[in-house]
Amino acid sequence: MLPHEFIQLDADTLVAHIDTAVYSRRAIFSTCYQYTDRCYIFLGQGATDTTLDLVLSRKETNADLNRIKGDFFNDLVDHELRALITSETQDVRTLIVAQAFAEGNLLNPDQESGDYNDDPRGIRKHS
Repeated sequence: MLPHEFIQLDADTLVAHIDTAVYSRRAIFSTCYQYTDRCYIFLGQGATDTTLDLVLSRKETNADLNRIKGDFFNDLVDHELRALITSETQDVRTLIVAQAFAEGNLLNPDQESGDYNDDPRGIRKHS
């Protein structure tokens, strides 16, 4: 079984056992939240410590379960990727925010004493 395969329980309901070793709980919950307008969502601990049982039951009888199934897992991959990028860029984002609110230059404090009248690179010179 794939780490995220849906099984159709009945005409209105899909069941999946999602591997939390592959997808983070944060990505799973974010994706589930995204589908609360289309489905009733039930989550529970799976048979193992690394699985979550997910039940999606469509709210509208004309909602396409195959589309919901495909879209759900595409969105799950998207949320997982966003979480990975967020964790990889956390330090840079923290530095950017800190520098934005700092009174001085955090990266090059020795450049703080510069005067706008000084032009060491000759930027003000016109051709």
